Amino acid sequence: MATWRRVDPVGFPRVITGAMLVIGVTFALVTTPGVALSGEWLGAAVFFGFLTLWLGFAWRMHRTGVYVNHEALRLVHILRTRTLPWAEVAEIYSATAMLGARPTSRNAIWVRLRDGSRIESPVQCRADWLGISMHGNAGRVLSPAGFDETLIELQDAHRRAIGR
Repeated sequence: MATWRRVDPVGFPRVITGAMLVIGVTFALVTTPGVALSGEWLGAAVFFGFLTLWLGFAWRMHRTGVYVNHEALRLVHILRTRTLPWAEVAEIYSATAMLGARPTSRNAIWVRLRDGSRIESPVQCRADWLGISMHGNAGRVLSPAGFDETLIELQDAHRRAIGR
């Protein structure tokens, strides 16, 4: 199996999600013995349920991004991971990000498949000064320069993989 390489750059949001993971694991290590030995089974179940959700969500947020290897492109969203063999990818380009069926104020990296369908990646370009928007904050938000570098790197990886 080929190793996956993350294409989008490490940024402040990834540091925050890493901190969420460290806090969650530390909290689990410190409090688990007391909760487990308390005899409160309902409380322990709620505690471990919350802890599982916290760590699972933090891990998925931390992994959200675009990955490549010589065989495929992988789009990791918070709730879904999609792996696309390079042979199925027709084009990688930038277009307006969508929130449901509505366009947002940002651009996203899109993948057009050979069958004509389009898939939005979790990587978006920051359109406002603070990177805060009411539209489409469902993945990585990069600076315009970081977005352009990521798009070019993905397009180059696609060209190399299909031999162009």
